Amino acid sequence: MLPVNDIDENEIRSAITRLGFVAQGDITWVSSTKRLYSEIRILEIEDADGARKFLLKTGGDGANKNLALNDIARVACADSQRFFQPRMTSIEPSGSILVEYFSGVSLSERLRYRVPHNPLEWRRKMLLSAALAGEWLQRFHRISNEQRDVAPQLTTYVTNRTERLVLLSKELQADLLRIVRTEFLTKCSVSHGDFTPQNILVDDTSLCVIDFGVREWDVMIPEWDLASLMIGMRRASMFSPFEAVRWLPFLMNACGNSFLKSYGGELRDREYQVALALRHFTYLPAESGSPNIDEWDPRSQWHYREFCRILEKLSEVS
Repeated sequence: MLPVNDIDENEIRSAITRLGFVAQGDITWVSSTKRLYSEIRILEIEDADGARKFLLKTGGDGANKNLALNDIARVACADSQRFFQPRMTSIEPSGSILVEYFSGVSLSERLRYRVPHNPLEWRRKMLLSAALAGEWLQRFHRISNEQRDVAPQLTTYVTNRTERLVLLSKELQADLLRIVRTEFLTKCSVSHGDFTPQNILVDDTSLCVIDFGVREWDVMIPEWDLASLMIGMRRASMFSPFEAVRWLPFLMNACGNSFLKSYGGELRDREYQVALALRHFTYLPAESGSPNIDEWDPRSQWHYREFCRILEKLSEVS
């Protein structure tokens, strides 16, 4: 595992010290995971209590927003031992983020498990994780509550993703832009922005949420985060390569119900449908560059079909 080229190890040690730990010994690079816009590496270093791990997120943008939203989450979850909200700090001038390590696995990894030795126990853990995710998000959202016209932010979100927009027909482009540009004054809350199974870490009893923020906003309709996780769990149930999820197709419905029940509150239809449409739009295959849907992979085709179905529904009532 090679170190990060544009970050000096002394900068990493300084960041570790800012988090309140003693950075002794050599830095060992443990693993690396590439994401769409960034890379997450795990590093290990000796301190007074032994070997300690950290996450280093490189690439992407919005380090300051990530830190600010994480601080809000730490306040929201401070009174519960069910949640571990890590300390984090930025490393300048690279804009990378160093994060205190949580020893669980991502919810997406748990969904990719092969056939479990104890399916009932696996189901119990999945339902618990979904319920914890709902409680975490409810705590996070209730930090702020304000009326806001979100049309400008939603419009910018779409127009910033021209590589996906050009995959749509002119008619679909016009429908989408008309819907997001329509005045949309509604209740909003602080927003995680990318509340997906990949960014939710779990162990047997607790939950940790990482990787906050999208560049277009930090306040949005709460349904955005709800839709993000619901789509993520449904994707896992439909496209997992492993038998465990395919054998238990009802599990994702049960997890979704557990998540929404734990979150509580009213799910507003228009806001939720808009969020679902835009989240499906986000997953269109920008890297393919082909407007021919038949050339897309099955997952991208599913997102496109769902996007078109929801957009048609929204167009009928707008």
